[in-house]
Order: sequence, then structure tokens, then C-alpha cells
Amino acid sequence: VLGVFGVGEQVQRHLDDGAQSIAILVRSRGQLPAITEALLRAGVRVSATDIHPVADHPALLDLRAMTIAVTDRYDRIAWLALLRAPWSGLSLPDLTRLVENAQGELDAATPLWTLLNDAEVIARLSDDGQRRLHRMRAVMAQALPHYGRMPLTALVHWLWQALGAAALCDRRSHRIAELFFQTLNAQESGYALPSRFRLDRALARIHELPDPQADGRVHVMTLHKSKGLEFDVVVLPDLARQPRRGAAALLNWTDYRDAAGRSHLLLAPGRARSGEPDPIYTLIQRLEAGQWVQRIIDRSFVDEAGQRWIIDYKTGAHEGGDLATFLREERQRYTEQLQTYRRLLLTLEDRPVRMALYFPMVPAFLELA
Repeated sequence: VLGVFGVGEQVQRHLDDGAQSIAILVRSRGQLPAITEALLRAGVRVSATDIHPVADHPALLDLRAMTIAVTDRYDRIAWLALLRAPWSGLSLPDLTRLVENAQGELDAATPLWTLLNDAEVIARLSDDGQRRLHRMRAVMAQALPHYGRMPLTALVHWLWQALGAAALCDRRSHRIAELFFQTLNAQESGYALPSRFRLDRALARIHELPDPQADGRVHVMTLHKSKGLEFDVVVLPDLARQPRRGAAALLNWTDYRDAAGRSHLLLAPGRARSGEPDPIYTLIQRLEAGQWVQRIIDRSFVDEAGQRWIIDYKTGAHEGGDLATFLREERQRYTEQLQTYRRLLLTLEDRPVRMALYFPMVPAFLELA
């Protein structure tokens, strides 16, 4: 039993003493980044499955930026990430000049791809910045017309190589890139990316594959997965650490009475299998805090892109008057109500929520912002 930062040296000593099987058991995945870093510093190679999330690894973030940029020319964050990445390497002053107009004011409306093709804008960059941008722009100009005409995974893979990103990756980054391409291939549909939200959810679930050069003597796993296994040495890092204040309980329950006065028991786990807060658990917390709010939504469903829709049916007939004026007034009348529904749903689940009014007697379908 020892602190996280002494794990690497302690494990190496046991290996030097001839231990053939060493288990490092963690109470939660939140301990893994520090433990992994300590082992790497000590030169210890470990065997682990589904234990090393890679969502924040630079190789994966760069590939995500390429994917978003090639599918959405209006996503500034993705385009700026490409321009700043090592294979493009535009300096911060050049990036600033790129997104400012001639008066030095931020140009937030013009897509970056348009700015990259504006000779006056490019002339404001340094000589080094212009050379770097011309090379990156030439590659993107070849890639963009092919979006929707060839498999997206193949297009991003070509882009990864053509931009020089693959050449800058070490062996570990190449393994992580392969996991990204497998995930993207599973997400794309009809040569397109139907849902960026689903892609991000899938990327968050990626874990690095076991180190192929590990000799199988050192294992990292959670306490739960270690049940029934035996090892020569068991290391329990940071066992004396106190739990966080306000940490979610494993189980929560409460009694409440409905409008008819009947008593009900609500019982829920702290986390669903997906790792997200259980909606009933969240409801219990609000009940106990006196934040009970009751609303009735006409229709709600989740579409193929993973977005939740709130549909408010308006069955009254429109009689006389201008239809456009009628719909504009209805929009103003019900927007605040549907925004309240949207805020409530966002507290229960992590997904985009869109709102609309439906007038079956007109007929008209009016999406609200």
C-alpha cells in the first residue's frame, strides 16, 4: 500500500526481486492517469485491458479535428486546430491575423476555408505562415470535394497521411490512430458522418490496447475485475486517500406522494451502465432538495442522429388572416414554454434537444431556436 507517485519504483523493485506476477489494483478509473505516468517514468510495461482511455491523446484529437473539418467547413475550432497542429504549425500571431479583418477586428462570420482562399487575408500573414498555409490548403482542396463521394474513413486516412500527421506519430500514436479509424468506420453512414455527438460518445469509450511489448508480469486493473485472481505481489496505490466530498452515493432512494395522495418509493443507482447519471437518481436529488417540477410534454422522441425532439401539437385550425403572421405569433407565444421543457430535459440526459410546434390542421411544422 503506497502513494500513486511511488508505484513505478516499487513495482520495479519487485520485478528485480524476481516477482512473476504483479497486480496494481485501483479503486476508480480516476487514479489511472497518474499511475500510468508513474509506471512509464519507471520504464515499467504493463498488461491492461479497457483501462487506458485515450480520448485526450493528441493523435486522436488531431484525427477528430480532421474529420470535423472535412465534414463541416463552418467549424472554426476544428479548422484552427488543423492550422495549429504540428504538420501545419501556424504561429499564434498568424492565426490572429487570419481571423481578423483589415481593421484588426475579429471576423467571426466568415468560414475559415473562405479566409484561407482570400488573397488579401493571406497577404497579411508572415512569409513562413504563408508557406505553411499554402501547403495545408492544397491538401484540403483535394480532400473537400470527395466528402460524400467516398468512404469517410478512407478520406480521413488519406488526409492524415497527406498532411504529414502520420509521419509524425510514434508507435503508440499509430495504435491509437487505428482505434480511431475503426470507431469512425463504425459511425459513418452513406459516406457521411450522421452525428458528431455519437462520434464523440464512441471516442470517449475507446481504451488503448494492451502494450504488445509487455511481458505479462505487471497488470493494472480495478478492484472489481481482480476478484478470484492470484498474484505474487498486489499493489494498492493511494489506499488511504479519503473519498471526495459530495461524491455520488452508490444508491439513492426517497418516498414521495403523487397528486392522489398515494405513497411511492423511488430507488435508483448512482450511475447507469453507460457511466452517465441515472435520470431517476437525478430526480430523487431534486425531490430531496425541494426542486420538484412537473411538466407535460405532448410528444418527445430521439431521432437517428441521437437528438431529442420536443414536439408541441397545436390542433386548433387557422381561420383567416395571413398564415405567416399567425405562425410568427405562435412562435413568440410558445418559445419560452418549450425552452423550459428543453432545460428540464437537459438536466436528465446528455444529448442535443431540439424543439418544434406542429399544426396538423394547417399543416405546418415550425422548429424553434
